[in-house]
Amino acid sequence: SVLADFRLDYVKTVYAPLVDVAEADVQDWYAHVANQGLEALREVTERTVGCEVQRVVDVRYQGQGYEVTIPFSRLSDIPDRFSVEYQKLYGARHDDAPIDVISFRATVIGRKPKPTLSWRPRATGPARMGTRQVRLKDKAQEIAVYHRGAMPVGWQASGPFLVDQDDTTCLVTAGWSARVDEQGTLRLDKVN
Repeated sequence: SVLADFRLDYVKTVYAPLVDVAEADVQDWYAHVANQGLEALREVTERTVGCEVQRVVDVRYQGQGYEVTIPFSRLSDIPDRFSVEYQKLYGARHDDAPIDVISFRATVIGRKPKPTLSWRPRATGPARMGTRQVRLKDKAQEIAVYHRGAMPVGWQASGPFLVDQDDTTCLVTAGWSARVDEQGTLRLDKVN
C-alpha cells in the first residue's frame, strides 16, 4: 500500500540463560540494528518522517519446549513481564525456574508521511432528503433521511434518522447522536 510504513525485521538467536546475558551486549545489538535499519530505509526512500525500533524477546522457562514473546526495554524488565504473560497463557507458576532467552527481535519501522485527508461533500444541496416510514420496536415511525454525500464537516444530528449512501443505509436509533469529522467519518456517540 502507498500509505504503509516501511518495516525491517532482525533476529539475534541466543539460547542462553537470562542471567548469562549481558545488558551492554543487548543494548549494543539494538543500537547496531537501529543504525542498520535507518541506513537501509535511507537507501529505499527519502519519504520517511520518523523511525521506531520495537524490541521483543523470546523467552521460556528452562527445560520447556515453547517460548513466549514479550516486549522489553532492559533485561531487568524481562522476568516480571514474562511471568505476567506466561500466567495469561498457561496459568500461574509457583517456582523460581530459571529463564532462558531464545532470541532477541527488533522491528525497525520507518514512518511514511500520511496525507491530510479532508472531507468535501460530493453532492450539492441540503443533506436532508425528507422522511421515510420505518418500523422501530414494533411501531411505525416517520423519521428523517439524510444523504451521506451531502453532509459537510461538522454536520450533526440526534437519532432516530436514516443515512442513505450509494452502498448502504445506516439507521441511527434514539439515544445516539452522529457527527461528521474532518476526514468525513460519520462518528456515533451514545447520548446520556
